[in-house]
Amino acid sequence: MIIILLLYRFFIYTELEAYMDVRGKNLSYLDLRGQEELLYTLEFDNLTKWPGKNRMPDDFDPLKVIEYGKDPGLNIKKLHKLGYTGKNVNIAYIDQPLLEGHEAYSNVNLKYYKIRSEENGMDTSMHGPAVLSLLAGAEIGVAPEANVYFLGHPAWLEDQRTHAEALYKLIEINKSLPEDQKIKVVGFSDSPDERENYIDDYKKAIIEAEKNNIMVINVTTFNYLPLLIKPYKDKDDYRNYETAQWAKGFIENDSFGVPTGARTTADGHKSIKNKYAYWTNGGLSWAVPYVVGTIALGLQVDPDLTKEEAVKYLLDSGYDFQGGKIINPEGFIEMVKKNASHAKSTP
Repeated sequence: MIIILLLYRFFIYTELEAYMDVRGKNLSYLDLRGQEELLYTLEFDNLTKWPGKNRMPDDFDPLKVIEYGKDPGLNIKKLHKLGYTGKNVNIAYIDQPLLEGHEAYSNVNLKYYKIRSEENGMDTSMHGPAVLSLLAGAEIGVAPEANVYFLGHPAWLEDQRTHAEALYKLIEINKSLPEDQKIKVVGFSDSPDERENYIDDYKKAIIEAEKNNIMVINVTTFNYLPLLIKPYKDKDDYRNYETAQWAKGFIENDSFGVPTGARTTADGHKSIKNKYAYWTNGGLSWAVPYVVGTIALGLQVDPDLTKEEAVKYLLDSGYDFQGGKIINPEGFIEMVKKNASHAKSTP
């Protein structure tokens, strides 16, 4: 039996395929010399076990790739240096439960609430920590100094009442906050799904949130196009990006490209507080926190920025890309400043 199990394991991982997910896998017995191009396509984490240096390409360093993936790109770090960090802006995100205390977002002024916690079935998830790190993590996030209200809920129940309950909870929280500390935007790496139960509850909650001046940004707010970039190209140059591998068949006209690939996120799986995952492609879930974070930077400039204005400025300022646009955070900030007479000229 032991011999059979060893042969089975060897058979599975004798050959790696492009874009394979090897997070947490043991690859230590493989000979990967000369396969650096393949390795750069893999999705892995800092628990993946690699072969010794004598069986690895000289030019592939998985820890260096993980560090490369932490940069949001498109000049976000430049904006941070200028002081555009989302400071004093209250934003929210609704997603799967967090691993509290993960080092990737230990910087965040975080208010964490659980919706139907007795039904969660687990204390953390892979997804919630990832989106929070992309939103506001010190090294990874777009808006690292924003104040974040995070509502964790059991999305896997496919019961959209939990989405609705989270939104109503957010509305109630907002009623207790002073006018200059209101939550202005909430993100969902999700959208109303007609296949799930109680879809109308969720739709009504979105309407109610927006009546209460909370922008709701989800995966249908834009015609998102997920983008990747190959290590170690310049992440600030939009011309280095390409459509994520899994989205190659998407119609790119009128699309809105957002970096989702070559991104590193926090990973709360197994409750390890320094676990990170590197995503070669990423998905639409990773696009939404990037956009919400960028809007937070805009709200730092103009606290009265509306959803209609934010969407318009993001599209109008975008870099041209194959008949659509790529998000341009610098251009967005300049457009917010230009179009709001009461905007702050400096952070």
